Amino acid sequence: MLCLIHRPRLALVVLILSVWPLSIAAQVSGADAPEFSTAVTNWLNGEDDLAALQTLSELAQANNAAAQILLARLERTPHLTAHVTETLTRAERIALLRMPGGLSGRSWMTAAAETTPLAQAFLDNAGQDTRVESLRTLYEAGETAAATRSLPGVISYGTVDLVRAMEDLDVMPDEARILIASYAAAELYWQSGAAIQIANPIAERRPPELALIWRPVFPAEWAESPAARELALANSINIESLSPLRTFCSTECGDQASACIAAGAALLSANAATLPFASPSESLIPTDRYWQSPRIDADVRRLLHTIADPETQTGFVAMNACFMQAASN
Repeated sequence: MLCLIHRPRLALVVLILSVWPLSIAAQVSGADAPEFSTAVTNWLNGEDDLAALQTLSELAQANNAAAQILLARLERTPHLTAHVTETLTRAERIALLRMPGGLSGRSWMTAAAETTPLAQAFLDNAGQDTRVESLRTLYEAGETAAATRSLPGVISYGTVDLVRAMEDLDVMPDEARILIASYAAAELYWQSGAAIQIANPIAERRPPELALIWRPVFPAEWAESPAARELALANSINIESLSPLRTFCSTECGDQASACIAAGAALLSANAATLPFASPSESLIPTDRYWQSPRIDADVRRLLHTIADPETQTGFVAMNACFMQAASN
């Protein structure tokens, strides 16, 4: 039983969230270089991904830490690069996305970490023993998805790490707070300052649009529980982090959009990372900018195509055949 009571410091939280993303990004060497800005713009335009990646690679080799971080994050997000590298030789793929070293190269993140705390936080976040220490740096930098995705691993490591993670609640979004609240026997608060009223909000699915991020309605429950099905139909469409899926479903499935989104939310939860449509590096490319870019539709389709197989995902077909057909194309 935890006894930690965390009360929000709203003014401090607002100050942190409004100032830190800009200041941390500004501390990344090369983030303000015109060549880096041009490479990012070209990548977001999505017209020639290979050329954009080649420019980032050249900048990374010239010790531009921002390019090193972004390239390392892109390499860890296969659906953003596989369509480019599938026609390259192994040596060409390594040369494009990784720094020289060994048989398979090394992540550019290790080079950036020599001078950049944000890069070191990304590396620390990949290690179980150092994950908790990385959370505040990532959240304060605006790398919300990376930090939040790592919380289940923090929680599974035990009570001590959970208590340590709770020290960073002041910079966590509600998507993280609802997960922490489901495991911590403590009085916790939403970003608004309102108390989280129930002991396990995910199990109770309250509020549903947040709970469904972590525990969507899967095919078996969809088929067996009308109440769960109605909850998914009514609320999956309100999950902010799935906004690009909402656009995809509205385009592809029209009046079946609610069922499409519910099926997509479940499939993504089962086969992809939490907050699946976040920018590869939110401090260098804010997610809102990424979602508004010309490339987002193609990236959504690439991600869905990599995980949607109607022959093996029959349960999701039963949830919404239109979604599975559109995602598989």
